[in-house]
Amino acid sequence: MQGTIEQTSPFNQTSDEDILSAVFGADSLSMIFDNTKVATQVFFTSSEMFSEPVNRNVFLNTNYEAIGGERFLFKITEVDYENATPCNGDCD
Repeated sequence: MQGTIEQTSPFNQTSDEDILSAVFGADSLSMIFDNTKVATQVFFTSSEMFSEPVNRNVFLNTNYEAIGGERFLFKITEVDYENATPCNGDCD
């Protein structure tokens, strides 16, 4: 299972907190896989910590690859699916 999240800059901003508010406007994000598993990632603005696994957290700008111009890509991989929590068809 694979997917992508593509964002247009503001990756030129100085902090991940700036990116969070500018791009996502949220403090958490849930990826639902075929309504059988869910992976929720969190950004804690008060302590500037990311939920684990940090190297797969969508809120951390170093986890994106530059794909040209001001565009950046986060690849959703099998690892994300394996780390997700089963929700047995009730992932809302």
